[in-house]
Amino acid sequence: DCSMDTTERKEDRLHFRDIGTQILHKYVLACEGPLQGQGWNTENAKEILSILQ
Repeated sequence: DCSMDTTERKEDRLHFRDIGTQILHKYVLACEGPLQGQGWNTENAKEILSILQ
């Protein structure tokens, strides 16, 4: 059934979006926490997070 395939693909996209959002949040927290002052940049990660939300 084609409609089922579409629903499954949509759920997969949502799952990957959640995982990506979680990873980006952890990246930003690490860069602004323990890695602060080490040259890590969070500008792009924050921009992507704003798009995903």
